Amino acid sequence: MEWHEPSLSSYVVALFALKTLCIYAYYSTDFEVHRNWLAVTYSLPFKHWYYENTSQWTLDYPPGFAWFEYLLSQFARQIDPKMVEISAEPYTSLATVLFQRFTVIITDFAYLFAVVLGISSVSLGPFVYAGQMKQLITRLFPFGRGLTHAYWAPNFWALYNFCDFTMLGTRSNSRNATPDFTAYFIFGCNTKYASILYFFALPAFLFGWHVHEKAVLTVIIPLTMLAVRDGRYAKIFFLFSVFGHYSLFPLLFRPFETVLNLFIALLEFAIVGSYYCIIQLPVNGVINIEERFIPY
Repeated sequence: MEWHEPSLSSYVVALFALKTLCIYAYYSTDFEVHRNWLAVTYSLPFKHWYYENTSQWTLDYPPGFAWFEYLLSQFARQIDPKMVEISAEPYTSLATVLFQRFTVIITDFAYLFAVVLGISSVSLGPFVYAGQMKQLITRLFPFGRGLTHAYWAPNFWALYNFCDFTMLGTRSNSRNATPDFTAYFIFGCNTKYASILYFFALPAFLFGWHVHEKAVLTVIIPLTMLAVRDGRYAKIFFLFSVFGHYSLFPLLFRPFETVLNLFIALLEFAIVGSYYCIIQLPVNGVINIEERFIPY
């Protein structure tokens, strides 16, 4: 039977249906983080956004996202006034949950039309004018919080932490031991945007500072685009897809989400595995720089 690639609208509808199914699913501390940011941006002038610390979940995202939270807070106030009240204690309600879930779904469509350069210029302007750049950089790059995120991403720095704790246990640790890394990439031929994105996303995930565990998706997504167009990427895409998604399992630990998580993951592994089994790898292709980075 001839294969027809699904249309973009089919993917959009499927994604919308899946996210709607998870409306009442488990939510992590990120829920309170964004709830607090709604309160901060709604209740305070922008000059105080990056100073407010009533809650432990201080605003530490770039200004573009802060202004986005401010926009959402204007609607949040109409849904549940307590949602935008600054408080050290977490606050939740059914209206708050529904508001945050559906705003995520709705704003997914806005990403298709976002212009990053324009947003950055507009969002940074007021902070530059107010002389807030030093405090802004302090919040966006909190070196005092340590080298890795709270839930370690399975990357190079997880090994560093293991060695660091081992040396600490034997009292043989040394200060200021974080190494400097310089990455060099030489492309012997023209590559597509997805290839460049993959080559830079991979070392950024493996060796980046304070990497979130979800950052593995920045490697998997371009690999997905490459694998369906070039069979040489199929193997490494399959490996990253399986191990990358598996590494995110601890984030959803309640029984309901565990069952849903396993079902979706196994379905995705089955689809990817089937594609990997039937793909026809080129037998007389010219070896280029891409093949040197992909183990076969």
